[in-house]
Amino acid sequence: MSSYGIPGIIFYYMINLNNVKMNVIETSENGVVNQDTIFSFNQEQDLVYANYSGGQIAKGFLVGYLKGNKLEFTYGQVQVDGILDSVRQRKLIKK
Repeated sequence: MSSYGIPGIIFYYMINLNNVKMNVIETSENGVVNQDTIFSFNQEQDLVYANYSGGQIAKGFLVGYLKGNKLEFTYGQVQVDGILDSVRQRKLIKK
């Protein structure tokens, strides 16, 4: 749960990624995921998982937990050139 507010008033919102499709807008200089990679998310309470592909990614899977506006996850992917990757990360999610 995240918060924002007007002095004296605080609003809380829950991020829900269920049935959300998105792509990245920024990645590291040597990253293989790019704007052509489409993620299809599902969410069950704080459990989040996604399939993704496109660009340099032939197939990828992501699974993790959403804690407030932070997604902690691990992923495995196969690049179109056959390279296998897997990593654990924490990312801030912005609306």
